Amino acid sequence: MMALRSLGRVTALWVALAASAPAALHSQLVSDNTPLDSLIQLAVQANPDLKAMEARAAVFEARIGPAGAWDDPQLMVGFMNLPLPSFDFDGTPMTQAATVQLRQTIFFPGKQGLREDIAVAEYETVLAEATDKRFAIVSAVRAAYYDLYTLERSLEITQRHEALLQDFVRVANARYTVGSGLQQDVLKANVEQGRVRERLLQQLAQREAAAARLNALVNRRPEAPVAAPALPSSLVRLAFAPRDTAGVRFARSVEQEPPIPSLSALVDSAIAQRPLLAAHRSAIERQQHAIDLARKNLWPNLTVSLGYGLRGAGLADLLSANIGFSLPIFAGRKQNQLIDAAKAGEVRAEAAYQAAVNRIAARLADLRAHLVRLGEQLILYRDGIVPQATAALQSATSAYQVGRVDFLTLVNSEATLYRYELEYHRLLASFLRTAADIEWTVGREIFSQ
Repeated sequence: MMALRSLGRVTALWVALAASAPAALHSQLVSDNTPLDSLIQLAVQANPDLKAMEARAAVFEARIGPAGAWDDPQLMVGFMNLPLPSFDFDGTPMTQAATVQLRQTIFFPGKQGLREDIAVAEYETVLAEATDKRFAIVSAVRAAYYDLYTLERSLEITQRHEALLQDFVRVANARYTVGSGLQQDVLKANVEQGRVRERLLQQLAQREAAAARLNALVNRRPEAPVAAPALPSSLVRLAFAPRDTAGVRFARSVEQEPPIPSLSALVDSAIAQRPLLAAHRSAIERQQHAIDLARKNLWPNLTVSLGYGLRGAGLADLLSANIGFSLPIFAGRKQNQLIDAAKAGEVRAEAAYQAAVNRIAARLADLRAHLVRLGEQLILYRDGIVPQATAALQSATSAYQVGRVDFLTLVNSEATLYRYELEYHRLLASFLRTAADIEWTVGREIFSQ
C-alpha cells in the first residue's frame, strides 16, 4: 500500500506537469525590464578594455592640432667675428658684440593641411575601432547573461528532476520491500539519482564561473551577486515568430515583432554602419592623403631668417635677412620611394577592407542561417518534443503502476524529458546569443531595441 500511495503521488505530479509544461516553457523568466540593460550600461561605463580604447582615441585626437601646426621658430643668440687672441670686442669694425637671429621654416603650400588630414584619418580609424569594441563588449555581456540564464534554468530543472527521482527511489524501495519490485530497480534509481546530483554540482560550479565572467565584463569583483536573469520579452517573441522572411526590411511593423532581415539587407547595413569597416575606410583615406603628401614633398620647403647685430665703438648696428630652400636632389632614393610606399599602403588598406567585408558577409550568412534554424528548433521543442516527452513520462508512470512497463522504461522516460527541457533552454539562450552576434556584426541594434 505504501508503494501504491507513493506511486500515486508521482502520477499526480506528472499529470499536473503535463498540463502546464508548454505554457511554463514559453513564459518562465521573461520580462520587459531585465537586469541586462543596467549590466550593459555598467559595462560601457566601467569596462577597462573599452576605457583603454577610448583613451587611445583621445591620444590621436590630441595629435590633430599639432600635425597641422607650423614648426617652432628658432631663436639664436651669440656674437660674430671676435678677433683672436685679444678677444677685443672693439678691435675691428667687423665684430658684432651681440647677435640675435630668428629663423622659421615655411612648408610648401598644402603640406600642413595634408599632415592634418592624415592625423584626422588616424583619429577616425582609432575612434571607429573603439566604437566597434563597445559593440563587442555589449555582445559579450549579452552572451554571458544568456549563458547565466541557461545555467539558472538548468539548476531549477535539475533540482526538480532530483526531487522526482527521490520519489522514484521511494517507490522502488517500497515495491522491493513488499516483494513486488526488483533489487535492480532500487540500484538503477539510486544510480540515476547520483548522476543527477553530480550534474547539479557541475551546474553550480558552472553558474559561479558564468557569474564571474559577467562580473569581469562590468568591472566588478568575481563574487559580486548577480540578479536572477530574465530574458527580454521582445526577443523571446522573435524566437517564436514565423520564419517567412522573404523581402523583409528593417522597417518595424505595428502588428508584429521585427522579423529576421534578409541576408542582403544585413550585409548592406553592415557595410554602411559597422564601425570596423568605417575604420578600414578611414585607413584607406589616410593612405590617400599620405600619397598626396609624399608627392608634395618633392617641392622644397622655405627657411626664412632675420638677424640683428650689435657693434660697439660707435659703429652702426647691422640687420641681416636670409631665405633658403631644400633641394630634393636625392628624390630617386628618398621622395619617390616614399611615394611608392604610400601607394603600396593604399593597396594594402583597400585589400584589408575588402577582406573584412567578405568575412562579415560570410559571418552574417552563417549567423542568420543558424538563427533561423534555432527558431525552428525552438518551436518544435515547445510545441512538440517537450509536451510529447511529458506525456510519455506520464504514460510510463501510469503503466509502471499497473506493471505494464519495467522500472528502466520509467527512468529512461524521466531522463529523456530532463534532457529535452535542458535542450530547450539551451536553444533559447543560443538563439539570443546569435541575435546579439548579428547585431555586433552589423554594427547596429536590430532586435534589442
